[in-house]
Amino acid sequence: MFYYLTVFKQQLNIIVFVFSISFGIYGQIIVDEDKADEVTPGSNTVSNYAGSEFYIGLAPSYTFRMLEPNEGFFGKELGIRANEEGTSATSFYSGLRTLLDKNIVLDLGLGWSINKEYFLFESADSLYEYTNSYRNVAFPLQIGFQSGGRYFSFLGTFGVMPKSFLSVRTDLRYKPTNSLEREEVITEKEGYNKFLIDAVANIGARMELNENYGFYILANGFYQFTSNYEKQGPYIRNPYGIGVHFGLHFYL
Repeated sequence: MFYYLTVFKQQLNIIVFVFSISFGIYGQIIVDEDKADEVTPGSNTVSNYAGSEFYIGLAPSYTFRMLEPNEGFFGKELGIRANEEGTSATSFYSGLRTLLDKNIVLDLGLGWSINKEYFLFESADSLYEYTNSYRNVAFPLQIGFQSGGRYFSFLGTFGVMPKSFLSVRTDLRYKPTNSLEREEVITEKEGYNKFLIDAVANIGARMELNENYGFYILANGFYQFTSNYEKQGPYIRNPYGIGVHFGLHFYL
């Protein structure tokens, strides 16, 4: 339980920091957008940003799930799974952001999306610990709002993220009473829905580093509408997560 609270507090502090930086800087920018785009005398740096950019970044998050027994004959009691906790997971995303209008942005992405759950039982002479990692190829489709000048802009997007399920990896570590500690890696693919869909949202800022590329940092969250398990599976599992998404964008 203490591990759960510590990880969640760390992620919450990061998100508060992102919001503070984003809105603090944005509130200090009093130069209007046209003046921000002007080139000062003697300078030959002209931004190549024309409304489209390619981005690539990391998304470390605190992830957990809602889990309940499935109804009917195939349902199974949670057992020790009722004592699982959330834990951190890092996903990777790339994509294309394009301005549809002065402030409306379309975000089409491709990513490696992971969510996890963690269990630990430990006594004086025994140990049972595992982490389940649910691995997917993701295709985030978002629309949002972008406002600001050349060097700094506020960015917020929301949408859906279809996912193609690949596998569940279980990293298991256990020590039977009066025995040696052992480790196993188990990968499962059968019994899970192959198509999943999330609701996603991001809010933060993007900054220009030079005329060809820049940096972005966003607070982000997701909730998976579809269960990981098939209709005849033992459980109904809906994961969710909250964290940050940061990386570089390159002007096209």
